[in-house]
Amino acid sequence: MARLRKFVQQARYDVQASIGEMKSVEDPTDGISRKHFVSSFKIWLARYDIDSIEQMLNTGPNQQDNQIFATKELGKIKRNMLVRLPDEEDDGEEYIVTNVSSAVERWDPRAYDLITLTRGNGVESSYRSVGS
Repeated sequence: MARLRKFVQQARYDVQASIGEMKSVEDPTDGISRKHFVSSFKIWLARYDIDSIEQMLNTGPNQQDNQIFATKELGKIKRNMLVRLPDEEDDGEEYIVTNVSSAVERWDPRAYDLITLTRGNGVESSYRSVGS
């Protein structure tokens, strides 16, 4: 992913996302197991905007519902992790981490990783184990 030489101000980290996985959880009212998102940990993200020409260079003609975020959690996020972003209407939407662009200068306090989140049809069915 193309990375511009710009830094993200601390105040822009305003989206708290949950990282987790889909697990079968038994409903206490009827005893039926259903797949639910179970959070492992939370991170703060900052929306990262790129030009449409950069988007085309990165993804080609196969554009999907992608969102790019910056995170200060260097090295903690891996490909194929399941991320739930907050939503005003319900408890959130699940996305899959499809790309991680790691910071080169990890010693720099302003360094950040860029992650690309993709939402498609049937996120639960396309979810794979981390690192595959």
